[in-house]
Amino acid sequence: MPIYRVVMEARGFPGRIFGKPGKSYGFIATRWREAADQEAAELAVVDALKVEYRDLKEQWREGEPVPTLLLAEIEELSAFPEDYSETGAAWYPIDETG
Repeated sequence: MPIYRVVMEARGFPGRIFGKPGKSYGFIATRWREAADQEAAELAVVDALKVEYRDLKEQWREGEPVPTLLLAEIEELSAFPEDYSETGAAWYPIDETG
């Protein structure tokens, strides 16, 4: 079965979650999945990220925008990397002026 490197980008997390009210945050997360095809790999990663960050969902307030999760990149590989990670993300503040 093929192995895929899947890079997802999330945007629109409220800054108050990070102690920065009024700002918006996003993240980039890379995951590796064995899957029948690219679509199955993407869906598996989306499901895993929803579970990984489910605690943040409980912090939403009514009326706040819902964050978006987008496929940034996907690539078929011949093998899993030696040091791949199954959790974590690189969080960043979003510059709303640009």
